Amino acid sequence: CSAAWADVANGGFDDAGGSLAGWSTFNNVVGNVSAAPLTPRSATHVAKLFGGFNGQDNASGIFQSRPALAYEYWRARAFIRHNTGDSLGGTPNYVVLKIEFYSVAGG
Repeated sequence: CSAAWADVANGGFDDAGGSLAGWSTFNNVVGNVSAAPLTPRSATHVAKLFGGFNGQDNASGIFQSRPALAYEYWRARAFIRHNTGDSLGGTPNYVVLKIEFYSVAGG
């Protein structure tokens, strides 16, 4: 069997001139998740995510769900940047990158 690399859709957020096409959003998504041309490390767009700025622990996020095939290789890589124009709040600021595998679709 030959191996193949698994890729997420629109990994560089460049589809349609900068979009979250192929990604689903969750939690504080109204205005808090977007694709933006903010000098990315590669490609031309990034996903910009931030919380609700309401004093509580809260998060915004994006995800994709795709089937994992036998003999497929997976690799995850992300670069995180805090823009100097965005102030940090009093609650903890952190990033989580998670890959989950389920034995059935939808887990």
